[in-house]
Amino acid sequence: MTIEKILNVISKRTLFDTFANEFNRIDLEYKLIILASLNYYNLLDKTIKEYKIYNRDRQYLIDEIKNSLLFYYEKLTSETKKLILSKKDEKEVLKELKKELKKNIEVNFSIDKYIQSYLDKNEKIFKEQKSFFKIDLSRDISEEIKKRDDKEQMPFAEKYFGLYDFLSNILLPNYYKKNYMTFPIEMGMNYQIEYLVKHYLENDNLCKQDYENAIKYAFRILYFNEQPYHKFFIARMNFTNEKEISELYKNNEIAILFDTKKDYEDYEKLKNNEMPKQQYVQRWKLIKQELENKDIIVIASYKNLGYKFGVIPKGSKSIKTGSDKAFLLKYKFQKSKVIDIDQNPTVQTIIPSNVTISPINKKNYKLRKEFYDMRVKLPYYEFDDNSYEILVNEWLRSKYAPNKYQIKFNLLKVGGNKKDIDIYALTKNNEKLIVQVSNTNSKNTIKKKIDRLSNYNNFLKLFFFDINSDEESENIFSLKRVINDFKQDNEYSKLLEKI
Repeated sequence: MTIEKILNVISKRTLFDTFANEFNRIDLEYKLIILASLNYYNLLDKTIKEYKIYNRDRQYLIDEIKNSLLFYYEKLTSETKKLILSKKDEKEVLKELKKELKKNIEVNFSIDKYIQSYLDKNEKIFKEQKSFFKIDLSRDISEEIKKRDDKEQMPFAEKYFGLYDFLSNILLPNYYKKNYMTFPIEMGMNYQIEYLVKHYLENDNLCKQDYENAIKYAFRILYFNEQPYHKFFIARMNFTNEKEISELYKNNEIAILFDTKKDYEDYEKLKNNEMPKQQYVQRWKLIKQELENKDIIVIASYKNLGYKFGVIPKGSKSIKTGSDKAFLLKYKFQKSKVIDIDQNPTVQTIIPSNVTISPINKKNYKLRKEFYDMRVKLPYYEFDDNSYEILVNEWLRSKYAPNKYQIKFNLLKVGGNKKDIDIYALTKNNEKLIVQVSNTNSKNTIKKKIDRLSNYNNFLKLFFFDINSDEESENIFSLKRVINDFKQDNEYSKLLEKI
């Protein structure tokens, strides 16, 4: 979004010079919508800055900005509040105005409300929402989507255009025909479509609401440039009260416990939308914030009982249960699925350890496959540092490694306790080899990692980084080389898929 697109044909002076004729010509409500839109897209500060630069030789116009901001503030609050605020400087006035504009946005405008007005063909609400968001949901954006695919270098199996085509030609027509059908996972689906179907539309009793949820998800990605998919969180229930944990497990709920003075203080902060001090309550707030606009997928761990996958729907509110001295905040999840961690050790390695609540930022494609049994294959793989260390170790055992570096056996556990050494092995030529593996392309970081091994004498040294083939040298290799060698090998390609 740009300032020019939001302002359309009106000038900045129309907003900030109360003495100008155009200031009074333009309807107040329309100007408040423009200010709210600028604030929503984080462009209000930039707009004022540009206006000041343009009028740097006309100080009287710059001085008038504060009065214009106070004028808008009064219209959104009261004359009394304006008089109190008028004693503050422009920066403070702008800060308070932003708060009121945000309140106005929360009451009157939302992406879901806009999309719903489009689905309901409610022209009045559609026009109001469109004037704020400056995005036309009725417009064909196929060319923009193709450009986005190119810009983000999306693989064919994950292109946004496939989702756009599915929305335009299947979801919306079915919705208007009240044909709330599910879809078999066929070869024609790309990864994004399969995910949408499996998350929203995979049951035998679909209704209008299911379709609306799926359509709103697609619109947000395509028209509002949101990122696809939903975030994963881990939530551990490790309370001492085993009965409580059993009830949470039975009812498909996650919860955090408040039973100390620090807990009570953080609960008050949570209620007042302030930042709590303790990490687990901060993470709970992250869940709360994410649920304002999207579902989340949770992996729930219950002490002595096991793990479950589930979806907490967008808009869910936490429920408080218990006494004043000890109480729980709980969210209920749907689509519950028991996970046997012993049969899914890879999932266990993905989950952050030693935390009560945490987002899971790595290997989300792997988790989606576990949860939804995703069938569309993508042309790339998700590897964390441990995975790369294993792959490099196997590569050094394979025919693809130069003879000089091919290893006979390991002398330490791969990725062991040595800070700077990920692999310590004996080569087939009986030479000691030390290897550093790091998924980085930072030249500065690479130099530091190489320098750290400079004091190791009488060792062969080998390094693997996220670099291109033209940056390789005799003992510095690209991780892409390992992946490409394994991708074309019938046996090692299976390792790539499994790991």
